[in-house]
Amino acid sequence: MSDFDTIKIDMIRKTVPAMIAGSIMSVQPMQDDLITNIMKMKIMKHREPEQGERIHSFIYGFQRYYGTEWIPELLWIDLRVKGL
Repeated sequence: MSDFDTIKIDMIRKTVPAMIAGSIMSVQPMQDDLITNIMKMKIMKHREPEQGERIHSFIYGFQRYYGTEWIPELLWIDLRVKGL
């Protein structure tokens, strides 16, 4: 092999991985239809819990939704018995 062939092989070994990495990591520009589809997406709203709704928390145990916050179920029962 001549020196010129060795230089070509070295250049290929250095540039091809960089070209492949560049094509993999490059960001393609958005097309018009993709932009309009993204703009049409709807954001789902988080559902507000209903009064008295019951959940279980591993930290706090059973809780009920009262007013605007989650309270322990035993406190909720006391409030219900007192008529509040």
